[in-house]
Amino acid sequence: MFPVFKSRKLSPASIQRRFYWTGCASALALLFLASLDRWPSNLFLIFICAAVATAIAFFRTSHIKIDGRIYAAYSVLRQPDPPPALQERREKY
Repeated sequence: MFPVFKSRKLSPASIQRRFYWTGCASALALLFLASLDRWPSNLFLIFICAAVATAIAFFRTSHIKIDGRIYAAYSVLRQPDPPPALQERREKY
């Protein structure tokens, strides 16, 4: 079901990872802007929300990937990414 679109170069896991972190960053930025008048306590709230988003990504998904290595709590989530959904077909001559 998700991702909605397919790519020739990116795996579905990579697309999901990008959507997750883009959504988290956007939500944190909007949360910060929503309570800009109380910015000192707001920074603490943003830090806590970022820590929760990172903890969710670590314990429930494979969305933490740094230098090609997937960080996750369980070995099942540390499997390599599947190939792109729309691979180019190369004909053998």
